[in-house]
Amino acid sequence: TESLGPFAVFFYSAVEASILSVDITAHRPYTEGPDYGNPFQDHEVPDDQEENPGAGIRINGDTEAAANENDLIEVELEVAPFPVPSGVQYFLRRNNSNIKVWDNRQGTGTALLDSGTEAAFTVTASPMSVWVENPSGGDADFELVAKDSGGNDVCSDKIHFYPFTSVVVLFEGEFGDPADPPQTGISQLALDIYQNGYDVHLYNEPDAGDPDTEIDAFNEIENAAQNRQANSVAIIGYSHGGGSTFNVSEALDNDPTAFNLNFTAYIDAVTQDAITQENRRPVNSAFHVNYYQEGSLADGWLDGGPINNPPGADFEVNVDDPVATETHTTIDDDAAVHAGITTRLYQRINR
Repeated sequence: TESLGPFAVFFYSAVEASILSVDITAHRPYTEGPDYGNPFQDHEVPDDQEENPGAGIRINGDTEAAANENDLIEVELEVAPFPVPSGVQYFLRRNNSNIKVWDNRQGTGTALLDSGTEAAFTVTASPMSVWVENPSGGDADFELVAKDSGGNDVCSDKIHFYPFTSVVVLFEGEFGDPADPPQTGISQLALDIYQNGYDVHLYNEPDAGDPDTEIDAFNEIENAAQNRQANSVAIIGYSHGGGSTFNVSEALDNDPTAFNLNFTAYIDAVTQDAITQENRRPVNSAFHVNYYQEGSLADGWLDGGPINNPPGADFEVNVDDPVATETHTTIDDDAAVHAGITTRLYQRINR
């Protein structure tokens, strides 16, 4: 063999010469509503992140209807040339037993890789998909390997999987619409955190169209801690979503489940069922960020405000000091606000 790069080599057999290449692509976790929040579109893990930090995966410790199973991660396999040349065999390989590999998203039937470190694999199409499960926790590497007729590795591609240890919940504001592609600032903030490899769940605030979203968010956090070993929690909310952030923190305070509310953030937060400033620090928040503006005639003087119940916020900015620059309807789009939140979130919440 002669190397052409990380994934492509010349392969010589008695009858032909081919350039073999393999490529595997992991996808971000998919989340169905309503219990998991608003669905993100299908996003791939970039090639330069497949081994560091790798692909995030939920520990599959919860029970869902088969149609709603979303703890398995899709991995797309691509080989060239296809059809597979004579003398070439493909194998699925793992470096430990922390993961299993299936031919379907539900993890039903017989696993493609469930014992030993590798298993022969028939490539029936290119590209084609398999699904990786993390049943109990722990990191693992997953490879697609091409071998020659003598059983020697010819080329391979690898993805590292890490189990999520945290869950990040975000709430939209009044009249907001959680969406991907984003239509509003909180959706963009959620997508940025999601693309940085976190387990992110995006909810509307509980207006007339979504009255149970605070309950759904509470259940998601509880489920993550009880069944997925993800006991580090972050909650972020804009406008009425800031009020929801406080409400969920208060509900979690009465929950015996073992978890840590390591990070919270308000963006111009107002209380639920009112339009007064949400100036209460979320209950048991280990680190609270608060961004607000002072309101204006253009937005009916609607605004957030400083946290005034001891202790106050750990980091707080009035974006209109010394010069008014934002309104209630624009502050959630402010790039500096997003950066201030994500910088501090990433410092305190591991993936």
